[in-house]
Amino acid sequence: MFHLLEPVFDGSLIRLPRSKELICPGTFVFYSRALGEDGGDSIDVGRIMRSPESTNGSISLNIFRPPLPEEQIRPLHHSTLSDVIEVVQTTEVVELYPCNIIDVAFVFPCGSIMDHSNMLEVSGMKLVRVLRGRVHENIFEEVFPPSFPSSYDSFFQSYHANDDLCYRKWSEVVLPIQALISRLLCRAFIGQGDNFCKRRSEAHQFTRFQWGWLSSFFMSHGTPSRNVALFRRSKRLLVRPTAVFASSVQSACSIIRCETEAELKAVKLLFGKCCLVGLRDVAPSVQNSVLLQNSQCNVIIPNDHIENPFVLNTSRLGIDFEFSGTVLRVTVRYKKVFGTDAAVRGLFPGEVQQISLRNTLPATQNLKIVSVNSFFKLDDGELAYVVSIGANGLCHCREAQGEFPRDHHLPYETVSRLANYYRLEELQLED
Repeated sequence: MFHLLEPVFDGSLIRLPRSKELICPGTFVFYSRALGEDGGDSIDVGRIMRSPESTNGSISLNIFRPPLPEEQIRPLHHSTLSDVIEVVQTTEVVELYPCNIIDVAFVFPCGSIMDHSNMLEVSGMKLVRVLRGRVHENIFEEVFPPSFPSSYDSFFQSYHANDDLCYRKWSEVVLPIQALISRLLCRAFIGQGDNFCKRRSEAHQFTRFQWGWLSSFFMSHGTPSRNVALFRRSKRLLVRPTAVFASSVQSACSIIRCETEAELKAVKLLFGKCCLVGLRDVAPSVQNSVLLQNSQCNVIIPNDHIENPFVLNTSRLGIDFEFSGTVLRVTVRYKKVFGTDAAVRGLFPGEVQQISLRNTLPATQNLKIVSVNSFFKLDDGELAYVVSIGANGLCHCREAQGEFPRDHHLPYETVSRLANYYRLEELQLED
């Protein structure tokens, strides 16, 4: 049944009237098909299966929804999954028009987020959904479709890499800015000050398309961009046949400033709730970590009100996104706090629970089903996981432990049998 829900890559693009953007089949989107009782739109998640029909212009979306109680899929409790909505793939299809699509959605398998080697932080992100698997007639399976259309091999037969708008927004906007902010806030320099510190990033290549999507997101959350003339002297040399001339050019840019509670909340909704906190102590080495609660931290604290009139070089805490037309710069203004401060402890309310196999596998789960990132034990007792599954049924597996993990290529039936033994063993240990 699920093979009928795969996207059809025919080379056509779908124009979204709301954002004036072009997207391709296979893209996860937020859509609205009915008005709620409060007058607001009821937002759902779906994946576009094919381009609009020539007859009526409607498009087909495969529905991804939160698990239902009768499906007995227990919610995950993990630090990297806090404040993120979980969804499952269904066999339901809805016919809608492009005007019903609101924006792209970022849907990732739960295993790829909990795998710390991926360095994927999505907690608190509004545009992210965690995929648990797929459900058909209350039968749950740990099978995950690709997160982006360009992950399909058949995609490049009809499209260019730039046609995958969802992947471009994630890899060119969200991830780079998230890394820029973390690099600025994670600073161990002793002379940076305690109550007020300011740091500005280097120039990051940015396009008007990327800035347009970034500014539209903040605009929808009540934070418009401002056009500001910068009186920074920028010396330019012009060589002519007779002489060399020097001039100073005044530059202009657009700035998005976030300094109040509501504005900083919009930053956390886009880049994650941990993006406003950094480590003030020495950074950990590779494959190691440092607990924030035992460290000194750099934190952006919200202000009570918006500064009026606008002051470019302000002394108030906050974060600025500055776009000059070709490059983006991020400026953070923060202060020093300890890991026991409420601003840091508020990121992780309650105690983080350890993931157990019983909490991730519902009662209706077939323990023999194997997918990417499925764990099992080899015949020699070594823990391994599935890297990929070929079309011929051969599984590329890798050992999960050891300094030099070995790769194995095993038949699907062998991996399924070993995974079944491993899961039964884990469930017995939990009892």
